[in-house]
Amino acid sequence: MIESVDSGQLRRLPDPGGGVTSLIELPLRLSPGRYVLTVELDPTGEGIIFAEIVINGQITGKWYVDSRTFLHNCRDIAFGINPNESASYRIGTISETEFSINLQSVRVELVCGMAAPLPTVF
Repeated sequence: MIESVDSGQLRRLPDPGGGVTSLIELPLRLSPGRYVLTVELDPTGEGIIFAEIVINGQITGKWYVDSRTFLHNCRDIAFGINPNESASYRIGTISETEFSINLQSVRVELVCGMAAPLPTVF
């Protein structure tokens, strides 16, 4: 099952500093379960791309890689949502030169047969 993602929900966030040159957030309105999010993008040059999964305002997954590595190895991100949790996906660039990404599509697919993850207990 593929959940729909509305590109109209994309939000450009204020520059958080630290060399981040752009930051986009996509709120994900999903039922509890385990998902794979797949990103298609076109970078304009070479630089660092970072992506984050945020659950209930906390970063639960973070990837910082060069654009070539992202395109070949980091487009698919697995994550889980428990009942009453909210999630979002953030993607951005870090560069000292002109470097940007053209986000072409985001697809979120429910992993069938997988129950929602259990809460983490420390």
